[in-house]
Amino acid sequence: MSGSSTPDLRSKKFLRGDEMQIFFAGEVIHGLGRGSKRLGCPTANINPKDLEYFRLPEGVFYGLASVNKPGSEFTDQSQSCRVYPAVMSVGRNLIYDAEQVSFEVHLMTDFSEDFYGARLTVVILGFVREMTRPTSEQHLIDMINDDKKFSRDQLARYEDIQELYTH
Repeated sequence: MSGSSTPDLRSKKFLRGDEMQIFFAGEVIHGLGRGSKRLGCPTANINPKDLEYFRLPEGVFYGLASVNKPGSEFTDQSQSCRVYPAVMSVGRNLIYDAEQVSFEVHLMTDFSEDFYGARLTVVILGFVREMTRPTSEQHLIDMINDDKKFSRDQLARYEDIQELYTH
């Protein structure tokens, strides 16, 4: 796939709640461990090499995700991947002065096992907000909690997809 055939959405100005349908997938890799340990929000970090041609503005988005890890709690008895509500951050972690763009997906459900090395498939359904620099880690935690609430509220509007996942 060449970069020229991928739409570059980075120049588009999105508004909170704007709807979209953007698919991407990639391998889950180890991040820096801040999400679950310091912020109480575990994230699946997508290998940036898998998203080399993915062109999306930095920001927070909501959607659905599935984890392809056969024989795990993420698949049903037929080994079909379960679908989970998700909120994701695309961009640099400004509070930590990160320079590299990261793709971090938080599955809004409880689960007991890690899924490093698994393939995560995501559909972005809407925009939450632009990336902004929080004033403190507590401010970031508050922003994350607001993002999750907004995302759940937006996903609740999709009656036809609610049956795909359990809360």
